[in-house]
Amino acid sequence: MTEDFIHYLWQFQQFDATDLRTETGDSVQVISPGKAHQDAGPDFQQARIRISTLEWVGTVEIHTRSSDWFRHTHETDAAYENVILHVVWVHDAPVYRTDGTDMGTVPK
Repeated sequence: MTEDFIHYLWQFQQFDATDLRTETGDSVQVISPGKAHQDAGPDFQQARIRISTLEWVGTVEIHTRSSDWFRHTHETDAAYENVILHVVWVHDAPVYRTDGTDMGTVPK
């Protein structure tokens, strides 16, 4: 699986979202996947996501593995503070923002 392919799946919502959940079991509803962003920073801007009962507006980051978050040093980059959802193929590590707060991760 490649990051580009996961990016495509997310952009065009080409997956079964009927029971989409974070790694902790919270329900996820994609209201809008956001706009693809090609420059530095998170992959999608202005996404609207409902996680459990809260609706979030922000950015979405795509990785093949959740540990890529650290490999790309996003945990120290303020550009990633507004990530509301981390979409990954394999969830192999918990992910945190620069302030140490957990963010929702949706594995395949």
